[in-house]
Amino acid sequence: MEAEYISGGWTDVTWVDQIGAEGESYHVWHSWTKLTASSNLTLEATLMATVPDGVQHVLVPVPADKDRLSYYCVTSVTRYNHLNATFENTGFDQNCIITALREDTLAPAPVQLAQPMLQGSQRIVLLSWINSQAEEYESYSIYRHLGDPFGDNEGGNLSDDENWELLVDMYTPSEADTTVLREVYLPIDLDRESWYALTITDTWDNTRSTFTNRSNAWLVHEDTTAPTVSVTVSIGTQTGQTDGALKAGDYRLNFFLSEPVAEHPWIIVTTADYDADQGTGYSFTPPGQVTNAASFLGSETWYYWDFPIHQGIPTGTLKVTATLIDMVGNSVLTTSENWSIDATNPTITVFSPSTDSSYLYGDDIRIHGVVNDDVGIEEVMFRFIENRILFEEEFEWELVVDVTPSDAPPGTLVFDMREPSATFTESANHKLEIKAIDTAGNEKIYQTRFYVDHCFENLSGLTYCLSGDDPIKQEEGEPAAPITWSDPPYVIIVAVVAFNVLLLFFAILMGIIAAQDPRKKKKGDDEEFDEEDDWMMEFMGGGGDSGSAADVRADLDAAPERDLSEAKALEDDDDPFAEPVVEKKKKKKKKKSRKSRKKIVEEDDFDDDDEDDWGDEDDEPDEKPKRKSVKRRSIKRKK
Repeated sequence: MEAEYISGGWTDVTWVDQIGAEGESYHVWHSWTKLTASSNLTLEATLMATVPDGVQHVLVPVPADKDRLSYYCVTSVTRYNHLNATFENTGFDQNCIITALREDTLAPAPVQLAQPMLQGSQRIVLLSWINSQAEEYESYSIYRHLGDPFGDNEGGNLSDDENWELLVDMYTPSEADTTVLREVYLPIDLDRESWYALTITDTWDNTRSTFTNRSNAWLVHEDTTAPTVSVTVSIGTQTGQTDGALKAGDYRLNFFLSEPVAEHPWIIVTTADYDADQGTGYSFTPPGQVTNAASFLGSETWYYWDFPIHQGIPTGTLKVTATLIDMVGNSVLTTSENWSIDATNPTITVFSPSTDSSYLYGDDIRIHGVVNDDVGIEEVMFRFIENRILFEEEFEWELVVDVTPSDAPPGTLVFDMREPSATFTESANHKLEIKAIDTAGNEKIYQTRFYVDHCFENLSGLTYCLSGDDPIKQEEGEPAAPITWSDPPYVIIVAVVAFNVLLLFFAILMGIIAAQDPRKKKKGDDEEFDEEDDWMMEFMGGGGDSGSAADVRADLDAAPERDLSEAKALEDDDDPFAEPVVEKKKKKKKKKSRKSRKKIVEEDDFDDDDEDDWGDEDDEPDEKPKRKSVKRRSIKRKK
């Protein structure tokens, strides 16, 4: 006989029927040990099946979750004619399998599935796990569920929900592989949540079909959709507008994303006609550099970038290019060109009225002109400013009457309307203002003047003016006023001449003062002299009874070897050849005169008076020095 475990919980037992017997039956026995003639079948064996003759095999069921070694034996039950009973041979000789048979209905151990990785740029889900070391030639299957198979539980069984989708069926890796990798491809523009689960089946078709969250089952966000962005242009922190015209000013680009991104958006902001090679257009972002938008207050989906539009930039279209990469690698390059750059004011041309226009009382003032803009005109308004005697009265702004023909070029508005001249109460020059605003907000105001009086024509065609002014008569131009001395040119010339004369007078006065002898001082009302002048006058013999040169010589009679009375006095006090000789003065008993007690100053000090400032007495000593005798020695000058 033979026994074979055919997997799936069945063992196939086969034998050959006994020869020479008819009508016999066969018993199939299972035991944990090898049976012998001495075995107690009640304790050691289990009758698995009774098979009639002619069949010669039987499928024996194996209990679930068993991994065992089994022995199978087959005995025949025969009825013999000479015996009124059956006979069963239990000697177990050549009717048992020689070696034990392994029967395995136990499911393999669960396999740990690594967290799936989504690669959005390649649109695949990467699954990986460790190849089981407890099994040989096992197979793996991958399932996906698009709903919620577990509900509030943390796990379940494959058989609990029929919505599990088989993605990989019975993949058998090589025994040499330690890690197993499989890829599941996804369609484009996918954004959903899916469960991925892994089952293992051994060589006996035992399958581990139970799932546990975050073990062999994972929830995956299948995202193959690139992020989307809404771009607006605003002033300050406002959300802004998605299109429109932009005038000169400071603006902010806002990027509102549909999902968080792995990196801050890469942006390029230029005009639509920008070409670095051709040198055309304008680039707001630095050319050749990567510019990233900044996160607004730490937001993951709101980014911004500030930029200015300078006055004078040529009219064009603003082009914003942004590169976005989401957290799983989906990337997209978006371009927005919904804004026009208009940094130029509209132009206004007024045909009527003009500065030469005059209107009689009862006439209609025709307001006719055209407004042009290179992008578009938002509105055109007008108002009058009436000139009163002491003030001006401004009328309210009103929209003009649009009479633009259908074949006019874009950005053109023609207006034409009439206003009665009786609207103005004063006879004077009044003003008309036209204000035009383009779609970008650029504003232009045009002003002109016209004259309205109180004159009117009667039925006979004669003109009557209530104010006494004849509007038909041309006013003669007033002659130009002659230039007078009070006019600016003459005032400047007179001021310059007067200043020069004053300087000349001052220079003459300083010359006169500088030419006077400092030794000559004016006397006061009492003709008082200071002490130095008095002594000098006495010394020089400038008058007086006792201040003569003879008196001085009498006081200096200390030199007996020479008679100073007979010496010839020098006529020139400034004689450079006069050398003073100072000797000690001998005591005399006679009473000295008052003048002889005056302070005697050396001739060198007198000679220096011509170079000192007038009246400078800073060098005078505090006490009067003793009088010294002065000996004069005349030296004959060389001729």
